[in-house]
Amino acid sequence: MPAKDTKQRTGGQASVIKCIDTHNAQIVAVKIIEGLFRDEIASKIFERETGALKRLTHRNIVGYRTSGYDEDGRMYIVLDWIEDSLETVLQDRGSIPWDEMLAKIVRPLADGLSYMHLNKEEHRDIKPANILINADGVPLFADFGVGKSRANNEDESEMTIHGFRSGIWTPPERSAVPYVRDVYSLAVVFIRAVCTDDIQDAYQLASAVESMLIPVSLKELLLRCIDADPDVRPANGSVFAAELESMIRSDQQRHSSSLTVNLHLTRAATTKIGGPFSTPEQTKSIVQTDVSGDTFVSYGWDRDQERFDRETLILLGESTRYVLKADGPAGALMVVDATNPEYEALEHTRDRSLRLPASVNWSLTQARSNPGFEILQHRLDAYYDADSMDPSADTGADSSTMTSTWRNLLNAREDLERGDRKPLTYVTSEPTRYGTRFELNGPPEEDLVGSEWQVRRSDVGRGGRARGEIVDQSDTAIVLRWSGKAPVSLSKAGVLEPHLGSSQVGLQRQSDAVSALETGTGAAQWLKGLLEDPTTALPPVASEEPEWVTNLDDDKRAAVRGALGAPECVILKGPPGTGKTRFIAEFVIQLLAREPDARVLIVSQTHVAVDNALSRLDDAGLSGLVRLGKEDDARIGMSSQHLVLHRQLSVWASLVRQRAEDHLSALSGQAGLSVKNLKAMSLLHTLRSSMKNSEYVRSRLPSASSDQSTMTSELGLRNDAVTLQDKLDSAGENERALLNSALALLDGEVPLGDDPALDDVEAAIELLSDRSDAAPHLLRMLKLQSEWLERVESDSSLAAEYLKTTSVIAGTCIGFLGNPLVRNLEIGVCIVDEASKATSTEALVPVVRAKRFVLVGDLNQLPPSDEELLQNQDLLDQYSLTQEDVKESLFQRLVERLPEANQFALLQQHRMIKPIGDLVSTCFYSGELRSPNVMGLPGYESLGKPVLWLDTSTQGAQRLESSEAGSKGRFINRAEAELVAHRLGTIDAGIATGIVQLPPNAEVLDVLVLASYSSQIEQLRRRLARERFSNLKITIETVDAVQGKEADIALFSTTRSNTHGGMGFMGPDYWRRINVAVSRARFGLTIVGDASFWSSGGLGSVLQYMRSNVDTCEIRSNNG
Repeated sequence: MPAKDTKQRTGGQASVIKCIDTHNAQIVAVKIIEGLFRDEIASKIFERETGALKRLTHRNIVGYRTSGYDEDGRMYIVLDWIEDSLETVLQDRGSIPWDEMLAKIVRPLADGLSYMHLNKEEHRDIKPANILINADGVPLFADFGVGKSRANNEDESEMTIHGFRSGIWTPPERSAVPYVRDVYSLAVVFIRAVCTDDIQDAYQLASAVESMLIPVSLKELLLRCIDADPDVRPANGSVFAAELESMIRSDQQRHSSSLTVNLHLTRAATTKIGGPFSTPEQTKSIVQTDVSGDTFVSYGWDRDQERFDRETLILLGESTRYVLKADGPAGALMVVDATNPEYEALEHTRDRSLRLPASVNWSLTQARSNPGFEILQHRLDAYYDADSMDPSADTGADSSTMTSTWRNLLNAREDLERGDRKPLTYVTSEPTRYGTRFELNGPPEEDLVGSEWQVRRSDVGRGGRARGEIVDQSDTAIVLRWSGKAPVSLSKAGVLEPHLGSSQVGLQRQSDAVSALETGTGAAQWLKGLLEDPTTALPPVASEEPEWVTNLDDDKRAAVRGALGAPECVILKGPPGTGKTRFIAEFVIQLLAREPDARVLIVSQTHVAVDNALSRLDDAGLSGLVRLGKEDDARIGMSSQHLVLHRQLSVWASLVRQRAEDHLSALSGQAGLSVKNLKAMSLLHTLRSSMKNSEYVRSRLPSASSDQSTMTSELGLRNDAVTLQDKLDSAGENERALLNSALALLDGEVPLGDDPALDDVEAAIELLSDRSDAAPHLLRMLKLQSEWLERVESDSSLAAEYLKTTSVIAGTCIGFLGNPLVRNLEIGVCIVDEASKATSTEALVPVVRAKRFVLVGDLNQLPPSDEELLQNQDLLDQYSLTQEDVKESLFQRLVERLPEANQFALLQQHRMIKPIGDLVSTCFYSGELRSPNVMGLPGYESLGKPVLWLDTSTQGAQRLESSEAGSKGRFINRAEAELVAHRLGTIDAGIATGIVQLPPNAEVLDVLVLASYSSQIEQLRRRLARERFSNLKITIETVDAVQGKEADIALFSTTRSNTHGGMGFMGPDYWRRINVAVSRARFGLTIVGDASFWSSGGLGSVLQYMRSNVDTCEIRSNNG
């Protein structure tokens, strides 16, 4: 009978009435199955629910009493009456704290779900309305009407599968993967109960989880439970319950003696971390995730007092540096600032900070006061006392050490490369059809579609970097299509950074080199100490006089002796034309003669220098040379193309293949069987196996067509007959190819026909085998040989073995590591050519991998290219860098500090004839550079002196530069371009008429046309494209691109001429660029420009020298 306070719950399938059992006066629930359903479906629901409830008895499943039909034929089920449901609780409370929901609802329900699934029952409609809460607060599963028993393989009605989907509580897929639907639903129940946001659609679930302030382990479990791929979810209730218990136990152990420190975000910190459009909850979630792993703390540094600030803490999370003050509410630490340093900078700071144990937890929820700050102070005091740390080396202070400066330089260069594109913080990520969708914490400031971005290293599993192209962008989200495979593991919230292309690779390799130096994992343990204090370098040891291979002057011989005897390092200073490449070649030859097993690495900033050194060694007959670089890199010179690794591997593989085939041919001949017959037999064996398999598949087709089992349908498998027919079609194509190949080899020796049966193939094999008893053995050899030869050309391990046989490997300072096989090679000596043009960290990349090194360079030529960084004072200030920090190369550091015994200089040059060499020596080398070559180009003097200036100063306004509209720093000078063209025409005509003779063995005159501005280079190319010079081979390049190059004749367009005295890249501070420009020519140097403009500027010393040396120099006005 109904109770006095009769309550009735109604749903789509039934109504539940509160009643009194007249037999025992207990309050019960009577569920009437009725409503909108046909009788057969209602009966199905009734049978399923009563069947499940009769079989299941568990403290977290509603109690079953009886069931039957009333006098009206209605089906009823009598159950324990439970007053409340989770749905009504949520209506009253709004949401439930996560820890309460976990402990009181989900944990016991997981136990019930485990029991249910172990008994092969699925609920399939878990939602708050179907979770009852008894008077003791115990949750109970109810309403099994759309459940399924897997104990008796019962069929599914189409209506029960598709008609009873409960909105967001039901997973999006319609697959029949057992049990995971319940796991999904229970996870959604937790999310909806805890989250305060209004979640209506499944796509909102993941972002809701990410925004929760819950343990990371729980967050990860929930995300797997709601994953779109059913196979990613815990397989059933038992697995889910076990994982949940394991997580809870681990968390309890971690917190058994834990310390919780409360954090309070200031408004400024909230905006800085989450962005202006992020909600407080989203920002807290970002911070909670960032500090949930390993954390590090240190005291701040008071710059004014030059001491620790014990009221300020520096907290380092996974990717963020927080500044904390000890004046938050209820004892919380105030987060007053937050920054995202680069990974390397963060790692360096961690090295100087206290690593906190896992028992220290950070909380962003309001809590009662605790002594967390005082305990951290106590631990930090003990840490600093134990390490006797110098306050000036505190984490908050800027380190003045060499490697710290290099770290800061790399970070500054990366910021510069990144430009205005700042990192993007994402709060959620989810896979899509086209890649991964990242929800950002605010709208991007620009259109990013088409640009490349990467996930910050700390947000990608397994230490890699994941990058891709942005293919779609909305107000607060972007879609990234991955370059290659999508990352295996990706933080659900993290940071995206602009991908810097090849610059990113270079900066990372430099960072790795600094790390190797810091940790002592490079090839030479003494390297860090020597670079920090070069005065400690060991001097060269005298050794036996070499048997000289080439004709060297005394300077070069002294340098070779020193390099051979140096246990650690030497440097060689060599002005233009002094034969630095000749020194390198002789040193390598002498070294390998003494140490045949040694391996030499030759690197340079320019491909030209690398190729020149290799070419000399190759010409000298040295073997074991390998040029490292990309296969299609056009910058690798023709002289080195045959030495590129992949070409040498191909040649090596061909030789190996030929020797192997010759050997097998000899064995076959001895056995009376030709190699062609042997290969045909091998093909026929393969053909026979395939045909037998096809026969079997063909026999299966009739039964497969009718054998479409319920299990196959339920699992969504393809029709077996279709699959088998596909296999047959593919096998047929393969068999035709095998037969054609065999027929070509047999050439009619064995009758097979165009469509042989299996018996015919077996007969052919038998016929061939009868020709030699050794046939089976030779077939096995042929198979092994084929497999091995295939490996020779494709197996990287064999390529690595080949590299181990080499004596000299060569590439650019950064690029040589492009081949991963090189990274594990043992390097005896590293030679860095053009070392003065490499930054400290660029030169360190090869140096750190060698047992000793030689640096070759010239401080009076082009330094490392860091103009943009030098002009960005804000960036220098941000990383506490000085102009000298940026300018100092590793070569300069050693020149200024290395003992004299380890330094050698070449002071005699043979490239330039004496008039040009003396100008270079006087203007740039204090007159120390000697130039013995006086043999000029016959007849050239009739066209002007060896050093000629074509002066435009009398051309009025035409002499002035012009800049391209809307551009900055792009200058052109048309008048100079015309004079260059006229001068080249004069030289070409002089050769054509026989007035000027070509150098010995030359068919044309080699000419370099130079300018300091790329815009002027473009103008020169346009102008000279209209001319035809029969006797000149002309190269047009910027000055910065030609260091290391030389030519018979050089023409230099100075470009700049204006009324305000602006000299740009050719001003007094850029005298090294002028040195490079005027030191390329062997026989004739022509400078084109406004002499009056340059008299007091960067070229002033050159003009002064020319006016003082009229016998060899000429300044000519207006004509060529």
